[in-house]
Amino acid sequence: MKRLLPILMGFVLLLLSSTEGWSLPPCEGSPTSKHYVFKKWTNCEGTLTYNDGSKYVGEFQDGKPHGQGTATSTTCNTSSNEDVLGGLSFETSLSINAKDYGCALVSKADGFPVFNGTQSARFEVRPGDCSADRWGWDDCPNDRSRHEINESDRGSTEGELLIYELMVYIPSKPQIRPLGSNLLFLTQINVRNRSLYTTLAYLQVSQFGELQIKTHYGFTWDIKEEYTVHDNPTDKWIKLKFEVKSTSEKNGYLKVFVNDELKVHETRQTLPDSSSGHSLKFGIYNAYKSKAMEPYGKQVVYFDAISKSVK
Repeated sequence: MKRLLPILMGFVLLLLSSTEGWSLPPCEGSPTSKHYVFKKWTNCEGTLTYNDGSKYVGEFQDGKPHGQGTATSTTCNTSSNEDVLGGLSFETSLSINAKDYGCALVSKADGFPVFNGTQSARFEVRPGDCSADRWGWDDCPNDRSRHEINESDRGSTEGELLIYELMVYIPSKPQIRPLGSNLLFLTQINVRNRSLYTTLAYLQVSQFGELQIKTHYGFTWDIKEEYTVHDNPTDKWIKLKFEVKSTSEKNGYLKVFVNDELKVHETRQTLPDSSSGHSLKFGIYNAYKSKAMEPYGKQVVYFDAISKSVK
């Protein structure tokens, strides 16, 4: 055993030295909030604190966040924001054990993708994340993970023409969805009343990276259609518009436009009764994770220019 000890210690030291070679060196002057400091950072790992109190910890290149990293902020989850959220109020859908990095308002000046204005909403879910709500639902034992924010105003919308618009940006790296029969949803138009909760339309990412709109029969979870609406959605801003004639009558409809092109048009009853309503939810939502054929990595997506009009 004594003879083996020097060999084992040497092996451990070799592993440690190899592991150190895999990570980037620390950025000079980190942590900082000073532009003249972080503008010089390239091929290094550092911590940058923004003026609004949010923070980015990770890799930098040419003075900008690049590659693996984490943005943290609490400003996105519960408060309205005119620039990104159009003045609408949202709340975290599953707030118990929700992570601070799950939803952050990030800035164009700091190198993050922004469609217009100065900020966008960055969502992140990491392997092992799972959260719950106060009514007893828990993602952890139910093969799910997510960070989504849900429109706070969820009263009856009977007789209204609702138009939701939003921009979505999906980075090509890290890969947002592993291959397999698992599911990934980015946006939902929900239907709810006191006894019912279902979804009128999902925006999902297929296992081949396509954007799809999924609809259901009636107010069940039975799939009616899966419309492929964009074949190559990464590294670009994509405009989505959901137009819903919100009614318990049969003359309602759902229209979905992608980059101003009509992709989905279903004439149907869109509410189960006049006391029900529609609401918007968006972020990252994984379901049936155990059916993935590849391991999950960190998932990141950006949203901007959220708006709602009622006619």
